[in-house]
Amino acid sequence: MNKEKKQIYKDPKQPIEKRVNDLLKRMTIEEKVAQLGSWRRNEKKIVKNRKFSFEEAKKFLKDGIGELSYSCFSKNDLRY
Repeated sequence: MNKEKKQIYKDPKQPIEKRVNDLLKRMTIEEKVAQLGSWRRNEKKIVKNRKFSFEEAKKFLKDGIGELSYSCFSKNDLRY
């Protein structure tokens, strides 16, 4: 994201519309497109030894992600 001194999108006292507009102005096109994606159980690239790997996620999801879905996991699929 572009860096600016005043980050309106982080200010909870500002109106939602103003915060959203500020955030969208700061996001790159890659970050915006990444928000359309999601991560699912069968994408093993970011799970190692049945544990979510933040290091691997940083590599594969470097521009962000719209959703990390855990609802498709059984209680034995991941360990925290």
